Amino acid sequence: MPATSSASDAVSPDSADRLTDADRLTGADRLTDADRLTDVQRKAIAELMRVSPVADDLGRLFARGGHELALVGGSVRDALLGRLGNDLDFATSARPDEVLKIARKWADNLWDTGIAFGTVGLMKDGHRLEITTYRFETYEPDSRKPEVVYGESLLEDLR
Repeated sequence: MPATSSASDAVSPDSADRLTDADRLTGADRLTDADRLTDVQRKAIAELMRVSPVADDLGRLFARGGHELALVGGSVRDALLGRLGNDLDFATSARPDEVLKIARKWADNLWDTGIAFGTVGLMKDGHRLEITTYRFETYEPDSRKPEVVYGESLLEDLR
């Protein structure tokens, strides 16, 4: 039996005017009003699409090296709030020396100020990126400096 739709399922002319590039990229232009992205989702996709050339290139480099790379932290929060700037935070399975090796030729600038804590910073096309190895931290009661233990997975890092 063929699928049917009612008049209430159709995209209204008013909602068609509100379509964005994010809607078209995700196929939302073919959905009913009830299935459309929320404003928050639409803003997050638009923000992430803006930084995707840099994030995608970096992700491919890490994948070629056999490593995972995930956008994390404040970058995700800010994308959901529709205010993602040019600072992007990533977590990776690569150890800091491997991050340096992977990113050295690709980055416009690179710094290792936080390398003792598993973080390598870099600039690429106006974006400031911080790439941190999966890890967990322990603190001595009388110290603000963590002891860093590298992890093996994003899930382990998030615990």
